[in-house]
Amino acid sequence: MKKNNNAIFDGRNTAEMYQMERNKGKKEETPSFMSQDIDIFDYLWAPQGMEKPAITIYIIFMPYIAGLVFMYLFIAHGNIDHFLVLDFTMFFLVWAIGYEFLGSLILGGIIWAFIRYLYRSRKPQVEEKTRGAHNGRKQYSNTVTYTRGNRDP
Repeated sequence: MKKNNNAIFDGRNTAEMYQMERNKGKKEETPSFMSQDIDIFDYLWAPQGMEKPAITIYIIFMPYIAGLVFMYLFIAHGNIDHFLVLDFTMFFLVWAIGYEFLGSLILGGIIWAFIRYLYRSRKPQVEEKTRGAHNGRKQYSNTVTYTRGNRDP
């Protein structure tokens, strides 16, 4: 006896059509904030092939320069005479001040990016209500609910 290949083919098509119809209404999943890919070279300039020396220079001099800026703005209150009186021979102390200053700026940037991610992940969804079980027609209300990420309301 031969198997009816057309029946198998039709059954597969029917199953695929059912799955596509069922998945139409589902929300697209957004990646979580912590699973996003980050490339450091999107934020730091480094010539091709010279990445490691450039990052080393950034690690040494960027906190020192940020420490000098912090000391000028917040300790000397923007007065060049008070700024020149400060002792800059303690490289590590100025570097540590700048390191903390940059760290707080970076942490603030991460918090700001997370808030923007939460704001962008909120999508308005229109509520569906059925008028009654007897006619099965859907009625859309004027209320809008906001959901975050993959959580159900």
